[in-house]
Amino acid sequence: MGVWYDPAKPEHAEIDGFFSLWGISAIFGGLGAIFFLIGSGIIVATTFQSRKHEYLRMHGTPIETDLQSVQINTSFQVNGKNPYKVLTQWFNPFTSEVHVFESDNLWFDPTSYLKGRKITVFIENDNPKKYLVDLSFLPKLAK
Repeated sequence: MGVWYDPAKPEHAEIDGFFSLWGISAIFGGLGAIFFLIGSGIIVATTFQSRKHEYLRMHGTPIETDLQSVQINTSFQVNGKNPYKVLTQWFNPFTSEVHVFESDNLWFDPTSYLKGRKITVFIENDNPKKYLVDLSFLPKLAK
C-alpha cells in the first residue's frame, strides 16, 4: 500500500486504500441505492395496482354484493393509526358458493356511507379470486 500526499502539505496524507479514498462515497452511494430501490418499488407496485383496477373496471364482470362488515385492519399501521376494510359477500347461483370480498385500505370509517347499499364488485371472468371492490361512491378523505 502506498501513501498519497501533496509535498507542500504532507500533514494531509492519505493511505492508498479503497476505504480511505472511497469509503464515504461508497457508504452514501449504497444508502442512496437502497432508498432509490424502495421508492421505485413503491411506485411500481402502485402503478401495477392501478392498472389491475382499471383492467377490472373495463373488462371485469360487475356483481352486486351484500355488505358484511367494516373492520379495522390491525395487520397494518401508519403513525399509530389502522385503516379500515369493507367486507362484502356474494352467493354465486351457478356454483352454490359464497365468495367474501375485502376492499383496499380506507383511512376513515365508511360505515355511515354504506348503510342499506349494495356494493359493486368487479370480478375477472371465470376467476372470482381476482376482484375489485368498487368504493368509488365514497367521499374522498380531506387532506
